[in-house]
Amino acid sequence: YMNEVYLGQSGDNEIRGFPLASLYYFGRPVEELSLDQQALLVGMVKGASVYNPWRNPKLALERRNLVLRLLQQQQVIDQELYDMLSARPLGVQPRGGVISPQPAFMQMVRQELQAKLGDKVKDLSGVKIFTTFDSVAQDAAEKAATEGIPALKKQRKLPDLETAMVVVDRFTGEVRAMVGGAEPQFAGYNRAMQARRSIGSLAKPATYLTALSQPNQYRLNTWIADAPISIRLSNGQTWSPQNDDRRYSDSGKVMLVDALTRSMNVPTVNLGMALGLPAVVDTWTKLGAPKNQLNAVPSMLLGALNLTPIEVAQAFQTIASGGNRAPLSALRSVIAEDGTVLYQSYPQAERAVPAQAAYMTLWTMQQVVQRGTGRQLGAKYPGLHLAGKTGTTNNNVDTWFAGIDGGQVTITWVGRDNNQPTKLYGASGAMSIYQRYLANQTPTPLVLTPPEDVVDMGVDGSGNFVCSGGMRSLPVWTTSPDALCRQGEQIQQQQLEQQQANNPFNQSGQQPQQQNQQQQPPKQEKSDGVAGWIKDMFGSN
Repeated sequence: YMNEVYLGQSGDNEIRGFPLASLYYFGRPVEELSLDQQALLVGMVKGASVYNPWRNPKLALERRNLVLRLLQQQQVIDQELYDMLSARPLGVQPRGGVISPQPAFMQMVRQELQAKLGDKVKDLSGVKIFTTFDSVAQDAAEKAATEGIPALKKQRKLPDLETAMVVVDRFTGEVRAMVGGAEPQFAGYNRAMQARRSIGSLAKPATYLTALSQPNQYRLNTWIADAPISIRLSNGQTWSPQNDDRRYSDSGKVMLVDALTRSMNVPTVNLGMALGLPAVVDTWTKLGAPKNQLNAVPSMLLGALNLTPIEVAQAFQTIASGGNRAPLSALRSVIAEDGTVLYQSYPQAERAVPAQAAYMTLWTMQQVVQRGTGRQLGAKYPGLHLAGKTGTTNNNVDTWFAGIDGGQVTITWVGRDNNQPTKLYGASGAMSIYQRYLANQTPTPLVLTPPEDVVDMGVDGSGNFVCSGGMRSLPVWTTSPDALCRQGEQIQQQQLEQQQANNPFNQSGQQPQQQNQQQQPPKQEKSDGVAGWIKDMFGSN
């Protein structure tokens, strides 16, 4: 009852429960309220509209003091404390100070105004401000948070679960929606812009993008080692990463495309160390990550770098757009009262990484949703061909999901502010919130068009290119696909010959012929007459 009782109204939003009312009226958590402030909220239970401290401050004050008098009469407080508390003003904050429409998004708008206009931001009377805001996307994001997080709280018995979501245009980088917490209407700690958290497996696509940017060395069918490894660190300690299931491929290797699809740790580390950590850091820089958050240590390959959801959105926008980084923005233009243009945004996308490498990375992220760690989402929306990547940090502290449809890149985080375990994974936590977001609006299919010099080629079970058929088809960055497939078939033939040479039961030369000759029955000359016929049929003995 304490968390559900009606205590006011903010536009279309009901203020229910003492924790929310505390923030709404006083701008602070309920556990920080003084006794007179608590008494005001208790008094409002009888009639939140009648005793509204902004609308009817006199009635609210009388009601508060009545609650204090009852406490004094029941000897909860003494006369001296009652006199002191009842003499205090109501102490509520200015109306709308904490709860406002889209507070997280508007915080970004205010920051951009300050950055673009400088001192002019102090006098914006009469100006018209045009933003990139999308009300449909915002409503869908808020609904996903307000419905999804309570469900997870109940399921996992974690009352302090929080979330953040950033929705950006896939090509322009314009921010469409933003949610800063499980209660989206709270203006306060904006986790979408301020919560710097370990990103877990969301770090992996950058490593594979680095590899695929070197087409002469790495392709989607390149084999990567998947066996126990130990890396000596600069501090003298040894780091031995493991796959989530503590298992390894039977052959000790896995194809590059499958390693990312299945979000495998050990192959990712092997690949990153072969590429060199500076190369991976360079890719992160090109994707737009802050340089001061990038430390060239092996664990960064598995997510040991701390980014905010909006910084993660910048990185995945760059991949999703085909390698063109468009600085994220919530502000389009500012027009003065006399019509003067104070600020106007222009398309600023620039080539950051090769289009071919970005395409193959995004294509592989589609496989993540189709048959990898995000397959539950793919089963729900099979016709959208969504791309995605799950992320979970050590001890299930943070859960992430990067979701990409035809028009939007959406980054979702679910975790706890105290950095305690959530009992959730990327798929069961953040991805479930993203799935609710999709259900609340109309996503568009992600249809990929291969850039120049990218062709689909067949590969066999050994990963060799074949000129026709094959067990699977993969996109390949090459200017000479015919030469690649011929080379692949030559390798396939060599492997077959090697297998035959190593097979003791498959010998060449005269011996098989002699064996065949021995297996043939000896020729028999037919006998003449009936007696001979009987002899031929039944033998002579």
